[in-house]
Amino acid sequence: RSVRYEGRLASPTGEYDFMVLLLMPDKGMLVTSSENSGSLKLMLNGEAAWKVIEQQDGSQRVVALEEPMKTSLKWSLRIHNSLRSLALEGGSEGLALSEIEFNGKSCYEVTKAMKDGSTLEAVLDKKTLYLLKTIETLDLGEGPDEFTVIYDDHRIVSGIVEPHKTRLYRNGKLDNEATVSSYRINPGLISSLFEVPDEVSQ
Repeated sequence: RSVRYEGRLASPTGEYDFMVLLLMPDKGMLVTSSENSGSLKLMLNGEAAWKVIEQQDGSQRVVALEEPMKTSLKWSLRIHNSLRSLALEGGSEGLALSEIEFNGKSCYEVTKAMKDGSTLEAVLDKKTLYLLKTIETLDLGEGPDEFTVIYDDHRIVSGIVEPHKTRLYRNGKLDNEATVSSYRINPGLISSLFEVPDEVSQ
């Protein structure tokens, strides 16, 4: 029902500490901070999305997010990746399975035509069935973008296997690398953490 994890994020613009809070079915928060600036919160509650900019002097500013940032945030702040969501929904119909080699390992490649016309591609380790890679298409307003995620350092957390390192590529270019230092499942988050502010709900 809920997830909390934190760690370090490296991107072309710098390195940041981050924390993610996720609450089913559609609430999420991404907080980033660095030594040289204040913190930035990206918030999601259903169809409402906004950012909270907190300066080092304690002041803050709330700004509603418009498309395509909202679409990107919805995709990022999900408890389950697309392949796991399909599995939980029993969406095995139309899956194509083949055997490939990926990073020197024998793997399964799974592909699925999605309802929006795009195709989900996923690579799983043949021995462990750990998810190693996904490729998805997301339309952020300027035509479809291809997002590739590489998953690594899989560990069992509360009986669930979760990757603790990811690399995200957008159209083949590295967007960010995330390293998770702490992962908690069902930490007991409350809905009020994601309350939509007046500046956004008006």
